[in-house]
Amino acid sequence: MKKYKTKRFKKINPLAVIFFIIIITGIYRIVLGQSIGNHFYCSESFDDVLLMRYSNFNTHFHDPNVWSLVKTMSFPLYVRLIHRMHLNYTLSVSILWVFAALSVFNVAQKYFKNKYLSLVSYLYFLFLPMAFDSWMGTRIYRNSIIAPF
Repeated sequence: MKKYKTKRFKKINPLAVIFFIIIITGIYRIVLGQSIGNHFYCSESFDDVLLMRYSNFNTHFHDPNVWSLVKTMSFPLYVRLIHRMHLNYTLSVSILWVFAALSVFNVAQKYFKNKYLSLVSYLYFLFLPMAFDSWMGTRIYRNSIIAPF
């Protein structure tokens, strides 16, 4: 009687599968953020427009006015940084969410020591509904970067 060799499949490494899922969902989050876009309320002259005026350092620091010290400089510095890096604002916020989700994965991995629970935490934070809300996530305003930071 002739013996047939059975092909043995290599065992798939679970870490490779988790890494693949993290990469694919991170790319999908960036694409999703780009397709949703962002918006800017120009009628909000005391908040949105003021923060955009702060981003222009030439006029903000050289021509002080009554509104010069109303807001903090963190969001204008962020806008200025992504402008210097030649990045799209929506792309930069999506990348922030991916890095924030990766840090949640890292914290969950250290706390729970369970790679599947860490992956679920990563996926939950990556697609948090707040990131796609019109007042928090897609508006060009300081609140859109508070949660990922």
